[in-house]
Amino acid sequence: MKYIIAGNGPAAVHGVKAIRRRDPEGEILMISPEEGQPYSRITMPEYLTGEVSEEGIYFEEDFYERWRVRTCLGRRIVKIHPEERYVTLDDGDTISYEELLLATGSHSSLPPWADLEVPGVYGLWCKADAEAISSQVGPDKKAVIIGGGLVGMQAARALSAQGMSVTIVELADRLMVTQLDHTAADMLKQATEKAGIQVFLSTMVEGIEKDAQGRACGVRLENGKCLSADLVLVCVGVRPNLEMLDGLPIEHARGVLVDEGMRTSLPHVYAAGDVTQAPVYPAGEPAVRAIWLNAVEQGEIAGENMAGGCRRYEGSRAMNSIQLFGLSLISAGRTVAGAGQDEVILKDPETTGVYQKLVLDGVTLVGMLLAGDVQQAGLLYQKIGKPVNQGFWGRLPSWDPQWTMV
Repeated sequence: MKYIIAGNGPAAVHGVKAIRRRDPEGEILMISPEEGQPYSRITMPEYLTGEVSEEGIYFEEDFYERWRVRTCLGRRIVKIHPEERYVTLDDGDTISYEELLLATGSHSSLPPWADLEVPGVYGLWCKADAEAISSQVGPDKKAVIIGGGLVGMQAARALSAQGMSVTIVELADRLMVTQLDHTAADMLKQATEKAGIQVFLSTMVEGIEKDAQGRACGVRLENGKCLSADLVLVCVGVRPNLEMLDGLPIEHARGVLVDEGMRTSLPHVYAAGDVTQAPVYPAGEPAVRAIWLNAVEQGEIAGENMAGGCRRYEGSRAMNSIQLFGLSLISAGRTVAGAGQDEVILKDPETTGVYQKLVLDGVTLVGMLLAGDVQQAGLLYQKIGKPVNQGFWGRLPSWDPQWTMV
């Protein structure tokens, strides 16, 4: 069997491992625009400040050799020919396949005013970004981070730890809007500001100020205020890498649509990771969820099925766990109740300094949000999609049977 893996992130890596477990002799070719060993993007904020060494970012040493993977690095697929089963690369070469996995990941989403060609303005998504930024890091320097999402907050923590003066500008009315509700986000804002970081919410950026040499020297806000900066990081989200799909009769919306076996609408073509718009667990509309754990599981299922297996993907889960400025945060599933759902507050920060909330659909747990005390997160995560007042789960101290009466 001849397999092509497009990409070398977590979905691709775990796809390779799953293939190799079922097909020790098959030929696996990994094609990726990034060169070098596969690495973890989630370590990039710590890598740029030196808190994590270069050796610490790699999934494992000598991955290609250990898993007997041929490589075509520094190249990208520009066209797929599904009927003939071959791909065309950006240098014009063509390579045939029997099974193809699209694990091309995502890229930084940039607003119109963000020009990464301006010296001093950076995205933070890949190893090259982190290495470019690292030379600008130092005490007594000023950094403005555009975007208060997960990556922006990680960068703020890392840069602040290096003695930099950090300011966060967020368009939404709270930090980490995808992961947190207003209560948890307010706790995070307080912890962030206590650490000496200035936070602007509900604030739009109009553009980048440049000095006489054309280098970024500040960020211009819609209210006319200008924030001086030695370094500007743009962390406003990511978009799936779908360029190779142009002109293909493949079902896709924001990402590539896949079934429960991670198959696309094209025969012998699978997709996994940030590029996919996969089923959601519990039952929900397919969504793009650029989360490491989802990429790992999707890659494993795609790889196993490519090699003749029949594993089923239950659905992607929104799950984030992080500690920022001394505040532990974990969210999973829905963090805000939808129509017909209820929110149960286990602990209120005004009285306990800790925030714990469950989101219930009847007696079924569909989401949770913990801030300050996350000790029960593992047990609660296993309850998602299940009735929480039955069996073993119903005897946990976090569950009160009277909640079923609301």
